[in-house]
Amino acid sequence: MRQVLHAGLIVAVGVMVGCKFQVVPRAVEPLAQGKIVGTFKFERRWQGTDLNTGGGCLVFQNAAPLTCDGGAFCQANKPAGAGYGYCLSKSVSVWGAQGKGPQQCWWQPAPASCLRGTLVEPLKVGEVYRTTPAVAAKPPGSKPVVRWRVLTCTNIAQGKCADPNAGDGERMYLAGPIWSN
Repeated sequence: MRQVLHAGLIVAVGVMVGCKFQVVPRAVEPLAQGKIVGTFKFERRWQGTDLNTGGGCLVFQNAAPLTCDGGAFCQANKPAGAGYGYCLSKSVSVWGAQGKGPQQCWWQPAPASCLRGTLVEPLKVGEVYRTTPAVAAKPPGSKPVVRWRVLTCTNIAQGKCADPNAGDGERMYLAGPIWSN
């Protein structure tokens, strides 16, 4: 009993002192009429940042994924109907842009499908946000099978999620589960 109580006190103190914040991706949600929406949540976590800015984007990948070694390759090889491109690992990403495994291109649909918290309108802990209004599950010009996921970015240094030249130590990407239509 004493150890349980003692452990409970340690956990309680740790939650108050050691908490940071992260923008956490959630699953892509299918809607009526061939539309989808992406969501993310701003949560307290052990790893993260003291900042309450960042955001999330709905991103897609065509049936034949392109292997990449950087975002510039994805930008140069984006399909019709695609906006900004990311070079991401298939596994859920962790600190910085990459997790483990081969990297593949993912793109925002055009127009961009993102929502970002700002200094003027920061993200609120526990709130679930939509990346955008619903978008077509099959972007114009995409191949028959399309995979979707939510990609979130947490600012480690203010404004770095919006900076294409930011380093891995200045922002944190997380990629949600893959949904196929």
